[in-house]
Amino acid sequence: MSYYFLAVVDVHDKESYRRYQQGVAPIIMPHCLKVHAITENVDAVEGEFPGSILVLFEFESAKVFRSWWDSDEYTELKKLRHAAGTTHLAIGFESTELPAF
Repeated sequence: MSYYFLAVVDVHDKESYRRYQQGVAPIIMPHCLKVHAITENVDAVEGEFPGSILVLFEFESAKVFRSWWDSDEYTELKKLRHAAGTTHLAIGFESTELPAF
C-alpha cells in the first residue's frame, strides 16, 4: 500500500530553500516512488492556503518513508529547511481503497 507525504511550507528565504531542494533531491530519490507535486501554484478553493509551496511525494510504504525521513542525511537538511521557512503542515498517510461510487 502506498504511503504519501504532504507538506505545506511558507518559504521566507528562497536561496536557502533552493539549497535545501538541491541537497534533498539526491537523498530522496532512492526512497521516493513518485513525486506528484512540488508547486507554488496552489488554488485554495476553500479556506486559506498558509504556505508558498506544496509538496506531495509517494513512497512504497511507511517504512520506506521513515527510512528517508529519519536518516542522518535528511535530519541535517531539515535544519536548512527550518531556517528557510515555516512548515505549516507535514503529514504522512496511507492510501485507502475506496468502494466504487
